[in-house]
Amino acid sequence: MARKYARAAGVALLVIGFLGFLGIAIAAVGGSKWFARDFEWPAAISAGVVHIDGYYYVPHVSSRVQVYDEEWNFMHSFYVPSDGGVFAIGKGVNETIVVHTARGNYVLHYARSGELLKQRQYDYAYMDTGATVVVPTPWYLWPISHPIGFWLMAALGLLIDTALDKKRK
Repeated sequence: MARKYARAAGVALLVIGFLGFLGIAIAAVGGSKWFARDFEWPAAISAGVVHIDGYYYVPHVSSRVQVYDEEWNFMHSFYVPSDGGVFAIGKGVNETIVVHTARGNYVLHYARSGELLKQRQYDYAYMDTGATVVVPTPWYLWPISHPIGFWLMAALGLLIDTALDKKRK
């Protein structure tokens, strides 16, 4: 009976890992533009975080920027058309946020609210890539904060299922 539950857990991990990995990939290439502004994807460890005028701007692999206040309270988020690529955040003029995308070579100017004000292509630009920080995230949400977490879930599920299947033969 325990073997049956272990196998079910392995298959569940495999399915959740696969669907989660697929979901974050779809979100990264444009699927997250339909998320509500108040949707917070768990961030855990994030690279490229910048602190501008009392707010933390956290890039997420789902092609979103999540905005936090000084105490790391989630404020809102907004979509960045980065086509699944990396992007850097910086401070613009007149209280704007500037985002440089690696794919498409875009410079995007956003209001603090996340409203896209201006977009243009560039030939070359350099921008500080920000810091790597640990965003306060409950421990149980860490595995779903990055595609590698979903991948590891699927791999663990496959490992459990394969191990139990070999013992049966």
